[in-house]
Amino acid sequence: LTLSTLPEPEFAMTTKFTSDHEWVRLESDGTATVGITAHAQDALGDVVFVELPAPGRSYAQKDTAGVVESVKAAADVFMPIAGEVVAVNDALVADPSLANSDPQGAGWFFRVRPSDSAQFDALLDQAATLTPRSAELAAALARLARARQQHQAQPQIPSAQRAQAQVL
Repeated sequence: LTLSTLPEPEFAMTTKFTSDHEWVRLESDGTATVGITAHAQDALGDVVFVELPAPGRSYAQKDTAGVVESVKAAADVFMPIAGEVVAVNDALVADPSLANSDPQGAGWFFRVRPSDSAQFDALLDQAATLTPRSAELAAALARLARARQQHQAQPQIPSAQRAQAQVL
């Protein structure tokens, strides 16, 4: 978890998450954009293939709506809210690595017209997705980054001087 994976404030206010690591963002036109979280793409590794649902098809909440494949594994993409698929991200199909490089932006998967707004409200907010273990990991990464910065800021002693100091 890095600061670069945290969403922008506007994203956070209109975005919810599933326990299966999909995100859903409400758009101004009433549709909802769906993708996988930064955590999901980290766990998958390099994404090499995505299968997206057909526009016009309706799904119930938690139905399998697509597939994402990486060099390590394949995973189903579940419908986070019930509704009709109204658009898919053709750019993602052409370049699946967008799911890695910009999972909560250009790497979106599909858009859906929700059939039950209460389902969106019941999803997780950003804070609820941070388990105690992931918060602990984030703190450890921050400590490691500070230690690296401090180490890099210290003057380096040439190996000849180190050897001479050890002899004394």
